[in-house]
Amino acid sequence: MNIIISLLLRLVIATIPLLAIFYGAENFDYFDYAIVELGFPSWFLANYFTRVLLGSLCGLGFAVLFSGKDGRKFINVYIALVSFLLLLEILQITALPLNRVYFGFWELMKWNVWQGPAIWSMVLVSALLARRLNQFKFLHLPTWIRFVILLIGISTPFILNYPPHWAIYGERGMAESKDLLMADSLAVQTSNYIHLMKPEELKTGKKLVCFASLTCPFCIRAAYKLHVLRKRNPNAQCFLILTGAPEMLEKFELRTSCQNVPRMLLDATLFNKITTGGVPKIYLTNQGEITHRLPYWAITDEHVR
Repeated sequence: MNIIISLLLRLVIATIPLLAIFYGAENFDYFDYAIVELGFPSWFLANYFTRVLLGSLCGLGFAVLFSGKDGRKFINVYIALVSFLLLLEILQITALPLNRVYFGFWELMKWNVWQGPAIWSMVLVSALLARRLNQFKFLHLPTWIRFVILLIGISTPFILNYPPHWAIYGERGMAESKDLLMADSLAVQTSNYIHLMKPEELKTGKKLVCFASLTCPFCIRAAYKLHVLRKRNPNAQCFLILTGAPEMLEKFELRTSCQNVPRMLLDATLFNKITTGGVPKIYLTNQGEITHRLPYWAITDEHVR
């Protein structure tokens, strides 16, 4: 009976991280930015930290599954990583304003906000019990093969979702732009849409201006990143110019926590004229003139200081 229970526990600790990686592969950006919001110092390294963390759990889980008597070193590291991830989950719900990001299981079936801690608590308890139960030999593989499994696990998140600024591709993070900001047109808008900023501000000094749609998934990422930037740099000169149905604004703000970013909601006609229909569009401006264009993933603290 102990062998069956031990095997079931090991299947839990092997499969849950793998499912987390596959389910959340398209949403690693949220994890990256939440890590930075918690105090991680580097935007660039946060991309790698999150992927190595979940990838290590995945690899270690399968290494434990195929471990016999000498598997304790694998499961001890696994328990330490799961404990750290569980702590992040709890902090994300209790301390971070963004309450819809569950590390590894993003908005899974829209369960309760405590779904993340519940899932990883189950994994942690399974790992602790598996360490105490009798070891078994019929699934035992040599240590070097289990290290290969660990390396495959670490690689998996990078294969499914590599950082978009992956260095070997030499992608340019910032390019000069001749686009027009049309600050005067923004200033004279007379619709009933919400104004939480003064468009005239765009014509003075150096600014970062992000044009975003309330329903665009990449715009949501960009707006959340601007929230984190403003939180790290309270005097950051960054602005959000949004478009979409006014009733969607509350949901957008809940999803991105962008209430600390000066913003306005623009009617679709003028917005599309400025952006030519592509979003998000992020510009660096100087005295109201656009100087450079940025992809959302390339924004750093230096661009808003």
